[in-house]
Amino acid sequence: DQALMAVSFDLETLEVTGTPVTLLPNLNVFGGGASQYAVSETGTLIYDAGSDTGGGGNASTLVQVDMEGTGQPLPLSPGALDVPRYSPDGGKIAYEEDGTQIRIYDVVTGASPQFTASGGIFPVWSESGNDLYYTNTTTAGGSGFRRPSDSSEEAEQAYTLPGFSMISDASLGDSILLLRANQTETFRDLLLVRQQPDAAVFDNYLTAERNEGNPDISPDGRWVAYQSDESGENRIYVHSFPDISGQRSVSPGLGADPVWSPDGQKI
Repeated sequence: DQALMAVSFDLETLEVTGTPVTLLPNLNVFGGGASQYAVSETGTLIYDAGSDTGGGGNASTLVQVDMEGTGQPLPLSPGALDVPRYSPDGGKIAYEEDGTQIRIYDVVTGASPQFTASGGIFPVWSESGNDLYYTNTTTAGGSGFRRPSDSSEEAEQAYTLPGFSMISDASLGDSILLLRANQTETFRDLLLVRQQPDAAVFDNYLTAERNEGNPDISPDGRWVAYQSDESGENRIYVHSFPDISGQRSVSPGLGADPVWSPDGQKI
């Protein structure tokens, strides 16, 4: 499934004239289909080799690590696994697989059923843990969905935007969704989606001419930790939420992907 193929075609009619052949059986292909190779004008091929078994070289595992640094891999088959998120009660872990779907791992039973059929990325738990928000990449622009975490009902669309966006977190009571959105003039921004009975209302949160991303709302719902390159390199900052009334830097040096501790005392 991750081989480099070639087929001859007519340059005038652009019609295929030959039979597909395999050039490289083990090419590294990232989740989403980004193939790691290039061909020079003289015909030299450079590529990133996959594993000996034919899969991509970016296979990963999910590992639980305690505060002493001891790691325990989860009993899941290695693959393009990413963005693990604990449920509020710690009993389940939602994660991406191959950048195209979401699964939910049960810490007690070890089951890992598929949650989305296709296009599901970046899972975010609701405050109660009864629902899971996610971004669907198969729709035009950016669309966010909400579905019961036990898959008892079909997903409902929470919002849609013309450009790419993804749900990063949900506020207490799920009244506000925090989005990371790519915008033309202000680059990567953080937006608010206020959940109304009849429509979703959008507000700007952080939209300076710099890149903000990977926000995480504190357990008490009053603060947001996020990364920004406003200093010229990614560092971690904290802002009040949902209204902005000041900012402070919390990383002494480079930093990315902040996560609050459950008691809100650490990042």
